[in-house]
Amino acid sequence: SMQPRAEISDLATDTVYCFAPVAPTKVKARCFAPEVGVHEDPATGSAAAGLGLYLSARAGDLAFDIAQGAEVGRDSTIIVVTARGRVRVGGSVVLAAEGEVHLPEA
Repeated sequence: SMQPRAEISDLATDTVYCFAPVAPTKVKARCFAPEVGVHEDPATGSAAAGLGLYLSARAGDLAFDIAQGAEVGRDSTIIVVTARGRVRVGGSVVLAAEGEVHLPEA
């Protein structure tokens, strides 16, 4: 029999972050958040930090790269390093947009 198809809107969340190890120090990840207007995020630093802490709680201190964004034409690499229950997330960035916010005077 066919399994029923689940949609993100059927879950108790608005974001789904999927990951899989592809090498000893490399993870492939994808992040979907259509309920908040992001079909697929090409680089999710906040999720990378959570993933680093999740994996280090099971395997101890580690360093790995996350490959993300190829499917949406925006390849990215996020570098994650954990040490003693702390996590650092890094990588380089490319300016995609900029703007200004003007606040009314009080």
